[in-house]
Amino acid sequence: MAHLLKADVPDYEGLPKTIEGKREYLLKKFNEVILPNFANHRNIFYPAIIQWGFQDELLLQQIQQWEDDVLMICKSIKEENAISSMQLNELGYTLDRLVRAKERELYQKVQARFSAELEELQF
Repeated sequence: MAHLLKADVPDYEGLPKTIEGKREYLLKKFNEVILPNFANHRNIFYPAIIQWGFQDELLLQQIQQWEDDVLMICKSIKEENAISSMQLNELGYTLDRLVRAKERELYQKVQARFSAELEELQF
């Protein structure tokens, strides 16, 4: 999703190429994937790792800020009839930072320290 929205990334075969097509695809995936993912993280995952003793509060704060940014930008895109490639590009880069921080930092730290607890966590 992040790469699809970025202005400086070539189009992907089989995915929307127009701004309106990307908007519609984004809004569909937002409801199907992004919102449920954020809800699971905020309601289950983040509270669980904090309870287990996760120490990197700055990383969690930054990730949640990027999640808030994604939610705000998506809300704006949903409400506006006309959107720009600049809005989509901003969202693409925000999603990219968010995913990278989760995959390369947060999940690695949590898995290294709390692998047994993760086995029992239910989403």
